[in-house]
Amino acid sequence: MLRQEDIDFCTDHRKGLNTVTEDDIASVFNRFIISYQLYHRLFDRLPDALTALSQPIPKNDDQNNTRATTYVTKYLDGAKILANLTDKKLDDDIAFLTMVLDNRAFHITFNADGKYLEDKDKQLAQEIKSTNPEIKAKAILRIVYQIRCNMEHSRKHMEEHQRYLVSAVTRITQAVTDQLYDKLAAQK
Repeated sequence: MLRQEDIDFCTDHRKGLNTVTEDDIASVFNRFIISYQLYHRLFDRLPDALTALSQPIPKNDDQNNTRATTYVTKYLDGAKILANLTDKKLDDDIAFLTMVLDNRAFHITFNADGKYLEDKDKQLAQEIKSTNPEIKAKAILRIVYQIRCNMEHSRKHMEEHQRYLVSAVTRITQAVTDQLYDKLAAQK
């Protein structure tokens, strides 16, 4: 399901990611940005991939949000996403995200005008603790997506106290991106 241009894009971005070896806060943010670019490239392929598997395309309220969360969870399967994150030893990162939401240590969800949406963060806090793997996996991916939006729209600043949050979502993004790449590459 991957085109040669997708493979080349991923190869080039992975090479670029490997050059970001410093540990300063700018490098932490750059690792996330490059990782998310890879993830975005792949989740953009999911409408075609789902159609090829005769799976209905989920309702598309917000194209990028839906592709980054609902499509990925549907294509990879929530239980398999969670198993992959466990295999990659990222359960501590998920626990950290849960703590962040429970303690409101960081504001994650904002509207288009930059207003903090506390009710949405409370919903995410409940969903990330769900025993339903689809709900939990989708919540994790929504956090990744929201943090990317916060960075893109200047609501997440390159400050030292952001280090662990951005590092955690980077590791999660890389693990899901690898899983997505492998499945798309295997799909004809």
